[in-house]
Amino acid sequence: MKTALFITDCSAASAETLTGWLTTSPVPVSLTVVHPYDISPGQPLNKVIIGEVRQQAVSRLQAWQNLLTTPGKGQTTTCNVPVNAVQAKVLLGTPELAARIYLSLDSYDYFLDNVTLNSKQAVARQAVT
Repeated sequence: MKTALFITDCSAASAETLTGWLTTSPVPVSLTVVHPYDISPGQPLNKVIIGEVRQQAVSRLQAWQNLLTTPGKGQTTTCNVPVNAVQAKVLLGTPELAARIYLSLDSYDYFLDNVTLNSKQAVARQAVT
């Protein structure tokens, strides 16, 4: 099974585009989805604010994941990727920071984001041996 990292803004368009990409993928894909989030400018950086903003990001990500799930089945996405093959995570930071962190921690066969998917060019990473 190939692995893919997808950095999402949790928009309906990104869910639709990702589903299209996964549907046309010739091999099964284990997908890690990361939704980066941030606090509003001028907001104080404290535990309560960070917790509230994180919870909002988690809720957005869960709602976004529901766009990928086939109604009535609940066990597969619309593109036949098993739900347990999708790891969804949130990260306080920019999309660029999220990509750098996740690409540094693990190797992926594909790196996907809204830009690469919208241009229909998924970036394939070569495994370094």
